[in-house]
Amino acid sequence: MKYTEKMLLDGYDGLCNGGSYLSIIDGVKRWWEYRRGNWEDGYNPVTNRDKATEITINDMGYILTTIDLDSDCDNHPALSRIKEDEDRVYYGILPTLTCTRCGHTWIPRSNKLPDVCPNPKCKSPYWNKPRKVK
Repeated sequence: MKYTEKMLLDGYDGLCNGGSYLSIIDGVKRWWEYRRGNWEDGYNPVTNRDKATEITINDMGYILTTIDLDSDCDNHPALSRIKEDEDRVYYGILPTLTCTRCGHTWIPRSNKLPDVCPNPKCKSPYWNKPRKVK
């Protein structure tokens, strides 16, 4: 499948640990981030789209593809949602949560604590309770 920036912004679902964005496209989760320069030259993520030259799309830590920015997306509504999410994290309105079972970290979408760990490999209802030592 050939991805476009519009597809990523249309499917925007929230921020991930480490500053990546999460989009759901046709039911498949894709992690992506804005970057400057060539991804082969090193890790160059940027949080401001204006400073970016490309987008990299990841799948569980492996870069699937790199795409160019699309000038048609300069005023896409998801960009304001991304900015709001980043501001909430930066100003500490929503804390970063960590599962005590699998170590997964995430930024919640609301002030309500989740019932289970959002990591698809964990889903523990005891994500916020430490293991008892035997």
